[in-house]
Amino acid sequence: MARLLEDIKSAIGTGKLAKLFTPGSVAQVVKGYSHNTYTTFFAQHVKGNPWGYPEYFELHPDGKYSIVEESTKPESQSQS
Repeated sequence: MARLLEDIKSAIGTGKLAKLFTPGSVAQVVKGYSHNTYTTFFAQHVKGNPWGYPEYFELHPDGKYSIVEESTKPESQSQS
C-alpha cells in the first residue's frame, strides 16, 4: 500500500489534491484502488492507530487527513 501513499503525495504535489483531504476526495483523484482500500487505509495508518501500523496520516478535527511530515522524508533521513 506504499504505492497509494506515493500516489497521494504525487496528487498533492501536482495540485490535484488539497493538503487536507478526505478518503472520498482521494478516491476521486487517485484511481485504481478498491473501495475498501479508500475506506480503511487512512484509519489503519493514522497517528495513534491501535494496530501499530506506520503512521502516515494525521486526522484533523474537521474529519480531514493530512500527511505526517516524517512520511514525506526519504527512508534514509527518517531513521535517526
